Amino acid sequence: MGVLSYLADPHLVRRIQEAFGVRELSPKPKDGTSASDSDSECDGSSRRGRASSARSTNGGPMEWLNSKAKIKRRVRKYVSPEPPPSSLALRLEEVEYECNAFVDLYFRVAKEAGYETFFVVFLPFVFWNFDTYLARHVTMLWTVSLYIVQAAKQVFRLRRPDSPPVVRLELNMELEKEFGFPSSHATAAAMMPLSCLYCSYSRYVLPFPFALLAVVLVVWFLSVSISRVYLGVHSVLDVVGGTIISLMVFAFAPLMKSFDNNVIFGSD
Repeated sequence: MGVLSYLADPHLVRRIQEAFGVRELSPKPKDGTSASDSDSECDGSSRRGRASSARSTNGGPMEWLNSKAKIKRRVRKYVSPEPPPSSLALRLEEVEYECNAFVDLYFRVAKEAGYETFFVVFLPFVFWNFDTYLARHVTMLWTVSLYIVQAAKQVFRLRRPDSPPVVRLELNMELEKEFGFPSSHATAAAMMPLSCLYCSYSRYVLPFPFALLAVVLVVWFLSVSISRVYLGVHSVLDVVGGTIISLMVFAFAPLMKSFDNNVIFGSD
């Protein structure tokens, strides 16, 4: 239980955010700012921060990168003193934070690979332009794993990491109403590359080394999974749990061939 508690600790999420350059600069302003003023300042606004003071060269590559591309943003965050679905307990506060522009953009783009919009584009594209066999198998494994994840959320009913101490960089009220464990993004990020790799191996003659495809798919998985922790919407435990569910479902991938044959050609 000690390991599970450590992985679920919101302070671990905060330390990971800080490792990627996220720094909270100020608490909620208490000057009686009106709601309309807050909306104009918070929703999607970003600006270049002032030139940072000279830093020690002992900080390593991330320290140098942060010093070269730092931005400031003021966003709205949700503070939930009670577990969901007590959404009425959510209250809005303001927080100003500083982050690395490149890292922030990278993870915000990477997270989109776990949302429905990506699947609506990616799966039909594979089906219509590449290989229906691959599209069918990936879709079946993906849907089974997500079904299990959504059921597990209702069974375990574990909340998302508390903010504070986490800086919630993805502001979505629907996410706040949903339990955190396991992460559906991590499940899809593990299942999609695994199923693509499994269905492609020994089926295609690629014009490049197969290991290169494996590296691309591993980067896909890591980028989406880490983005959920970076954005403060999942704990490390949530991501690990989603990955484990994908691996468990993927163990039944060989059975999909016979199931697919029954769907396409009918049972004997």
